[in-house]
Formats: sequence, C-alpha cells, structure tokens
Amino acid sequence: MSLLRKRELINLMQTQKWKPAIRALESNKRTYEDRELLWNLGWAYYKIGNLQRARTKFRKCVELGPEWDVAHLALGVVLLKTDQLPEARASLRRSLAVQDSFLARRVLALVYMKLRNYAKAERIWLEGLALKPESAKMWHSYGCFLEDSHRMKEAKQAYSRARTLKKGSSSKDNA
Repeated sequence: MSLLRKRELINLMQTQKWKPAIRALESNKRTYEDRELLWNLGWAYYKIGNLQRARTKFRKCVELGPEWDVAHLALGVVLLKTDQLPEARASLRRSLAVQDSFLARRVLALVYMKLRNYAKAERIWLEGLALKPESAKMWHSYGCFLEDSHRMKEAKQAYSRARTLKKGSSSKDNA
C-alpha cells in the first residue's frame, strides 16, 4: 500500500467513513496478508454492524498475528456480541495471556457475567487489581461489578478507593 493510500485509509478510519474504508481495504491485495490492515477491515465491518464479516476478518487476523492481543480482544468482543460466549471467553483469555489490558478484563468479566459465573467475573477484577492496585479505573469498574452483584457496601468501598486514587493522580499531574 502506497504512503498516499495509507494516509487516505487512516483518514477514512479516523473520520469513521466505514463503507469507503471497507471498499479501500477490500480492493487492496495486501489486506489479507497484513494483520493491521485486516484488523481495520474487521473493525469497519464491526462498526457498520456486519458482525459475521467482522468475526471472519478478526479470526484471520488472529491467524496472522497469534501473539497480537488486540486481535484476540477484537474477536472476543464480536463473539460476545453474537452470544458465542465460550469462544469469546477463550479469545479474551488469550488476549490477556499475551498482554494484560483493562479492556480485555472488562469484556471478559462481562462474558462471565452473561454465563452467570459471577465468581469468575470477580476473579478477573481481583487479578487485575493485584497487578495494578493503584488503578483508579480498575477500582471503579470493580465497584460497578460489586454494585451489579448487589454488594453495595463493598461497591462503596471500591468507589471510594477509585476516587482517592484519582485525586492522587490528579494532584501528582498538577505538581
């Protein structure tokens, strides 16, 4: 892909012109050999609601980049949206095995909640907090989980911890 075409594609993706981006990517011979181009194609299909095509593209993306956490995460999101929960769980676990991320944890916890396995959903948050105990975002999301589980006292404690950490990071940023 020429530099000019790459810039055009980046512009189409950034301006959320999904259908023209799909046309540009589908017409490019390299798309199916380049995991990032293929990911962009999958994302564009996802954004227009064509989950079947998005799933196909993300699966191929995972084949091209089995150690790319973002590909596993994207596939997991699509599989969650299409209620393929065991596959979504496996894809998201692979994403976390490659690179821990807040978003993968959040989506995986949702998968476990949809599977009505609240203990595993909580474990996902607790593992994340063990890795990043100073993450206000992680504490806040754990609070949301606790609130959804009707554990209000614990939720308030988690929210309080998140606020404390957020204030601390704001004052450090301003110092």
